[in-house]
Amino acid sequence: MGKVITSLQFVTQSAPSTPPSTHGNIFASASTLYFINNSGQIYDLASSSGSLRISYYTGSATTQTYTYSKLGNLKYLKVICVGAGGGGGSGRADSSVSNVARFGGKGGGGGAIVTTQFKASEISSNVTINVGAAGSGGAAVSSTNNGNPGINGGNTSFGSLIVAAGGTGGNGGSNGQGQAQPGGRGGLMSNCTPPSGQYVLPGFSGGGHLTTNSPTAYAAGLGVSLGATYALTRYIGTTTPVVNIAIAGCGGGGGGGSIGVSPAQQHYAAGSGSGVSTNSGNIGATTGAPSQSISPGENGANNLGTDALLGFVAIGNDISFNSPYGLGAGGSGGGSLGGNGGSGGNFGAGGGGGGCSTTTSGAGGNGGAGLCILIEYF
Repeated sequence: MGKVITSLQFVTQSAPSTPPSTHGNIFASASTLYFINNSGQIYDLASSSGSLRISYYTGSATTQTYTYSKLGNLKYLKVICVGAGGGGGSGRADSSVSNVARFGGKGGGGGAIVTTQFKASEISSNVTINVGAAGSGGAAVSSTNNGNPGINGGNTSFGSLIVAAGGTGGNGGSNGQGQAQPGGRGGLMSNCTPPSGQYVLPGFSGGGHLTTNSPTAYAAGLGVSLGATYALTRYIGTTTPVVNIAIAGCGGGGGGGSIGVSPAQQHYAAGSGSGVSTNSGNIGATTGAPSQSISPGENGANNLGTDALLGFVAIGNDISFNSPYGLGAGGSGGGSLGGNGGSGGNFGAGGGGGGCSTTTSGAGGNGGAGLCILIEYF
């Protein structure tokens, strides 16, 4: 549920009616806080400026719905929405002893990040917030079947003003060597509101497999991991981009381990999940399970890149807040004897693909849930 984690609040108990004024002072009268400067001028702090409140609305395995109610003294509002990560696909199972390919599931894509800021007059009195549900991983299969795809991560929205697209679930593993087998796609700008590079950071895509019949085709792909990505904010009430800030991105899941036909029955290790790109570099990447193992993929870390996430929506030279919530790293793929894919971290990361198997395949890892952050200025 939504929870106010950080706020600046005024004291309400009474204080001396004539405080010392040599260097200025803050004092309270009834429920109002005042400042008196060294010239004797008195300012009502509650009505003049200075307070803020940061609220966090977290997601889960199902869509979470909240209502934001605007207070009468609101001046500006920052909104950050993070789409949920897609689930990884499960691997193919094939009980045949013949020389056939068995591919692992593909990693899920990370959710997009969308942010902007508004004047109070641009916000309705009550706004519905929907926080995207984590995409679940594809269920394991047995006998001789292709894997199941992961479920797409849900969108996170603030009314109709902001929509952050969830990442796409990874496809299940198949036996179709020579065919394109990409990982789940990260949340796209075109699926977001507003659909502009000035406001949107796409999610990283999950790892898949190559399109050739060479041995490298069976090696699972890594979750796509980019260097520091630059995005733009805007001035209050305008559309002018103003600040270049390096920003974290939601990680993509790694592909599951596979068994190839070239050479016959060779096992290939799973792919790693991407970390989160911040000002200090890529952090939190996970390692895929080794070849010919039933080892599960690693779960992605939670709450990385917190300072970069809030700094992305700084107004002017605003201070940085150390958020307790951040972005997740992608889960890695499971081993090629049926290891499960690792889950994507909270918030917004993709799950890893499950490994293939000759008996029962590995299930895909779940994606990370969505997140919405509101910063109110009074």
